[in-house]
Amino acid sequence: MSHMLRISLSRTGAAGRPSALPRGAWRSAAFMVLTLAAMVAGLWGRSNYSAPPDPGLVAVTAASYVPLFFRNRWPEFTLVAVVAVEVAHLVLQPLLTGSFDASKATAFQPVPIATMAAVYALSLHREPARAWIAGLAAAAVLCTTAFVLYPENLVATTLLMGNLVVIATAIGTAVRHRRLGRERREQAQEQHVRQEVLAERMRIARELHDVLAHNLTLVNAQAGVANYLLNTDPKAAQTALGNITAHTRKAIDDLRATVGLLREEAVVSAPDPASLAESGALAPTHTLEHLPVMLEAFRNAGNTVRFDESGSPVAMPPLNDLSAYRIIQESLTNAAKHARGAAIDIILHWRRTMLEITVTNHRPPQDQEDIRTHRPAGGGHGLIGMRERAAIAGGKFGAGLLPDGGYQVHAFIPTGPGVLRDKP
Repeated sequence: MSHMLRISLSRTGAAGRPSALPRGAWRSAAFMVLTLAAMVAGLWGRSNYSAPPDPGLVAVTAASYVPLFFRNRWPEFTLVAVVAVEVAHLVLQPLLTGSFDASKATAFQPVPIATMAAVYALSLHREPARAWIAGLAAAAVLCTTAFVLYPENLVATTLLMGNLVVIATAIGTAVRHRRLGRERREQAQEQHVRQEVLAERMRIARELHDVLAHNLTLVNAQAGVANYLLNTDPKAAQTALGNITAHTRKAIDDLRATVGLLREEAVVSAPDPASLAESGALAPTHTLEHLPVMLEAFRNAGNTVRFDESGSPVAMPPLNDLSAYRIIQESLTNAAKHARGAAIDIILHWRRTMLEITVTNHRPPQDQEDIRTHRPAGGGHGLIGMRERAAIAGGKFGAGLLPDGGYQVHAFIPTGPGVLRDKP
């Protein structure tokens, strides 16, 4: 859970200290500045930086630069506008400069820098196929115009101009692919975090439900016994009230231990985790070794609980051991709650690779039946929790009504790691 919180904090980052502009705005501003710098350098480079550019070329260059401000909102419109202006640049440049030399490699500068910028922007926002069609079309228009106007002297320069537009398309497509891949990874990570948070919440809810439902059911049963015996047998009523105090204290201790186990961050950051365990803040969780204590508590609450065990018990992984204990606990809790007065049979059958658990409550006496006695399998949080615990341990779970009106829970928990594929 702490790992997920650290991820969330790293994404919110400097909350309360936001940057003046988002990262996208800084990137866009840098792109426009670099494009303008390249275009200005191209203009000055026509004369080897020995003389300022002609005003007409500056005007046409500015006209090709202005549409780039709309490249993110209308990339196709921007590309068409920029290509149109740069075509006009190629057509008019002999008239715009008195020193035009069609034999120089720098004769077309700053064309096609604006087209490259527009194609790059379009490639970031559109699918690769569409971007390539637009890029190749832009390169073809510029090259065709140059070939028609200057068929003999600037073939190499014309081909270089077209290649630069194609290269800009390729770079834009590659950057888009990289960004989309990063976004997908971030989304997958966020989805994973959400699933982990949900699983953690379900685990906490399951543990708290099992602890509280079990102890509160016993408290409720003892309260009923005390109320019934208060006038007829005060001493027995006093004993029942004492049991209520014991069960309440037990519920508080179990709740504290459960919360302590769930607070993994406390274990990691504690200067001395052993001291926490000694103090009881991180008491060991329940296992089947605690089963006799739980059965005795139910018997003290007035329930008839019969227990039978066969086979050779083995040490199970902690998760499987806890799952088996919680399934038995929840089964007893449901039986005491919904079939008061009914005898409860618990059978544990140890096999070589699994533990078979059968908890059966018979039909309660007629005078103690109520409308909550029988519930269909699959309903209620208790049955859902038992099914989840069996699944997490790699086992199987089933529950349902019996022909005589009773109810039975049947579970198979592997005694070792692995998934139980087939019900024996």
